[in-house]
Amino acid sequence: MLRKSLLIPLFIVNLFFLLKIILFKFGPVSMMTLIEQAKRSLVRPEIITNRLEWANLVPFDTISASIGSQQSLSQFMNLYGNIAIFIPTGIIISLLVKKKWLLSLIISFGISLSLECMQLFLSMGSFDVDDLILNTSGGVIGAGIVVIGSYIVRRVFRFGKAQKVA
Repeated sequence: MLRKSLLIPLFIVNLFFLLKIILFKFGPVSMMTLIEQAKRSLVRPEIITNRLEWANLVPFDTISASIGSQQSLSQFMNLYGNIAIFIPTGIIISLLVKKKWLLSLIISFGISLSLECMQLFLSMGSFDVDDLILNTSGGVIGAGIVVIGSYIVRRVFRFGKAQKVA
């Protein structure tokens, strides 16, 4: 119970940082900006259609272009940053739930899809299916860290107990 009471607020803070990084690109978070952008998209839906034309809907297109070329710092940050920012999400989810891998994958994907759709709808970034793949991978890596870390801790403590008894 204590663990959940600490992890749920941490999860909310993590969501805030994802919102800040993905939508606001490290700038100040402004609810007014979100409201204005939403109004603009509702009044002029062609904005969304135009942005959808520029969206990457081809899986691994951005990833293969980044890997297959001399990466700029921007491409490097986009590729590995999209993985890295979701690792804490996977860690927190896997500490909160029983089916660590599956739920980390599903929840990370859901959060990433929500943020990508918000970028499209609010005109605050571009929709990229590769971001979904990278973000979800980060969530699964985070879950893997917890699973492997838990296994190692159990083995160390089990080994330590066996030493003391003998």
